[in-house]
Amino acid sequence: MSTRPLLFILIAGIFYWNGCASQEPAGSSDAAGTAPSQGRSELLFRVQVSDAGLQTQWLAEGNELTDFVEARLPGELHDPPLRFGPIEQADAKRDTPVDAAVSDFSSFKADEAQWILENFSPEQRPDLESMLNNPEMRRRNKEIFDSTDYLYVAGEASYESYALVFVQAEPGETIRPLAFKKSSDGEAWLRTNELSDDGIFDIVFSALSNGEVRIAE
Repeated sequence: MSTRPLLFILIAGIFYWNGCASQEPAGSSDAAGTAPSQGRSELLFRVQVSDAGLQTQWLAEGNELTDFVEARLPGELHDPPLRFGPIEQADAKRDTPVDAAVSDFSSFKADEAQWILENFSPEQRPDLESMLNNPEMRRRNKEIFDSTDYLYVAGEASYESYALVFVQAEPGETIRPLAFKKSSDGEAWLRTNELSDDGIFDIVFSALSNGEVRIAE
């Protein structure tokens, strides 16, 4: 699943995305960091095996291509989605997963290598640094962000110790989940690609683009 286009960098299966800063939900907003949503509840993610990324895994477990796999996670959906424009590095925070997503987007928009690296977990930085040191990959990545003005956050969910933020370039476009985990000191949320081969994350990823996501009954 690491070869899918994530909405943030996607270059050689690393990471990619789109848009963020002054929070301006595509509708109305409350205080900074909050906006109208459907509230924290249990979310259902459901997708047909034929549309899942880890088809081999699901078939090996006895499923057919026409079967459905699903996952339930605590989370919330934002309707309308939250909208963010790029922020300055001095204003960046990682106190919440959405704050971290804003910082992440803004660092790529600014094409600031050190800031980009600081937004990721230490384990991810060597691969990311290789991308940043590749002129062609760096150029392609910059083109993506030059054409993206905002980051839209359509929802959030919790999975074990991870936080998932559902992002899109524009309302109505494909939604992709970004995964974050706490730093070793517990002070910040950092982006990670650790869930690339995880079955539950695969269901979430695939359901957001090709399946069904709704509040569970």
